[in-house]
Amino acid sequence: PADRCVHQLFEAQAARAPDAPAVLGAAPPLTFGELNARANRLAHHLIGLGVGPEVIVGVCMPQSLDLLVSLLAILKAGGAYVPLDPGYPAERVAFILADTRAPLLLTQQRLCERLPKLAAQVVCVDALDLAAAPAGNPGRAVPLAGLAYAIYTSGSTGKPKGVLVPHGALANHARAVAGRYDLRPSDRTLLFTSPSFDVAAEEIFPTWISGAAVALPPPDLAASLSDLLRFAGEHALTVLNLPSSYWHLWVAEIARAAAGIPAALRLVVVGSEPASGARLAEWRRAAGTRVGLLNAYGATETTITSTVYAPADDAPADRSLPIGRPIANTRAYVLDQALNPVPIGVAGELYIGGAGVARGYLGQP
Repeated sequence: PADRCVHQLFEAQAARAPDAPAVLGAAPPLTFGELNARANRLAHHLIGLGVGPEVIVGVCMPQSLDLLVSLLAILKAGGAYVPLDPGYPAERVAFILADTRAPLLLTQQRLCERLPKLAAQVVCVDALDLAAAPAGNPGRAVPLAGLAYAIYTSGSTGKPKGVLVPHGALANHARAVAGRYDLRPSDRTLLFTSPSFDVAAEEIFPTWISGAAVALPPPDLAASLSDLLRFAGEHALTVLNLPSSYWHLWVAEIARAAAGIPAALRLVVVGSEPASGARLAEWRRAAGTRVGLLNAYGATETTITSTVYAPADDAPADRSLPIGRPIANTRAYVLDQALNPVPIGVAGELYIGGAGVARGYLGQP
């Protein structure tokens, strides 16, 4: 279905189960009802500052409750967010904000001194007193074709480009991934990824629309595998979405008997890089069938994940895992230079179409 945006799907979930946990790792944990009210108050404030359809708002924060509230609030206000990692060089922050012409930058007080001089108005969300702001849903009409977020490429092959992802593409991704990963209200998903990478959106929105909770990590959790596994055990995390190289490291530690698998974990999703078939064999010896493994593939330009592979018994041990088959409302073709489909086993280029294709690059037709 293509009838609602992700923030509207979140609102429906908050109405169904307002007392269910939505955010873990915060102090105290937040329920869906509490998170919805906090995001609504900030959304009304942003509307008063001029945020609406096609207005891009910068968000420069680490993984935190303020980040989650801000992303929801921007979408509820009808705007679009562009995430900025607090560790970015000042020049990159300035370039992205100038390129998007973002009128606002949401951040935290402790980060203000690191920011370059900007044309955008800086709003420290942790300094706002929004107690008197309305707690009800703004109810703004937001078209599915409207912009939900812009994420910038690395710039490793030229100047960074802003990829424009509409609400319809994000909503389709969230619903399709929630179904493909079999997410359920009992799940607890770690927000492992930096908000400046679009996989963070895959950890957040499919989880919420499934009625499940997002777990916020302590600072620098990813730097230590042992700390991550300890955190996963303490918070009974059920879903981890990891870069393949990080999973490779984990499997190597398991083989050395230097790491284990948290008891509540039921699914590990790997991606962003090729996943090793040899590591899969080692993983299966340790995890058996208790913990599912999926290899996810996609591009920023096709809204995060486009194809998913569930390793079969005949998964190749001598090469990278296949990328699988398309998620819902997505199509993938392997074509030759004349754009004709190639036979099975013949090399070609991958073309991805469907609901996830982004609108294009900002300012670059």
